[in-house]
Amino acid sequence: MSPINVLIVNKDATLTPYKIKEFNEEKLFKKCGFKSSNGFDCFSTWSIRLSGQKYFVRLFGKNTGKTTSENKYEFPPPADNILLFGNAVLVAFTKHKETDELCATDLTQEHWLLVENKLFGGLDDLSNTAEDDENEEDELDNIPSSLKTKQGYLKDNFVVSSSEEDEINEKVPKKKNPSNKDTKGKKKSSKNREEPQAKKEILLCEEEYDY
Repeated sequence: MSPINVLIVNKDATLTPYKIKEFNEEKLFKKCGFKSSNGFDCFSTWSIRLSGQKYFVRLFGKNTGKTTSENKYEFPPPADNILLFGNAVLVAFTKHKETDELCATDLTQEHWLLVENKLFGGLDDLSNTAEDDENEEDELDNIPSSLKTKQGYLKDNFVVSSSEEDEINEKVPKKKNPSNKDTKGKKKSSKNREEPQAKKEILLCEEEYDY
């Protein structure tokens, strides 16, 4: 059997390529640094097709251990709900054309990242779509200026420009305080009553000087 490449998933969430000269599933626990195979098992198998080839990627590890040795790697579903301890290992398999038997094959870090991306739903790389976002046409460019505010935003029932506010304020008359009106009216009436008396007094004085 020819050597194959596997990926060691370290407990600090880093990946380390590892070449196995003679693949033996029963001895995988040693590649993860465990002294015993107790509790070491396959906890997930992902089936995915890439470039016309169907792959089966298996996750081996232990789900018991000290709390300080929890594996921090975020595995794709359904292994995202599995808590592993210590290091784990990822191994890729393909089906033999004649016997349909699963045979271990190479799994590089680049290969796994492609598989992982698909398993997580094929999330797009933001750097690849940045140029498309820059060239994307602004929907507001086709809107008439009369339907937009001074800042360039689309007007709606909840947005009023400053010029519209001024027009509204001009149309709405200011309310007068009825109490002030009454008091002013009273003051004017009192002045009107007092003025004739003052004129009479002045006239009387002038007549007295004539005599």
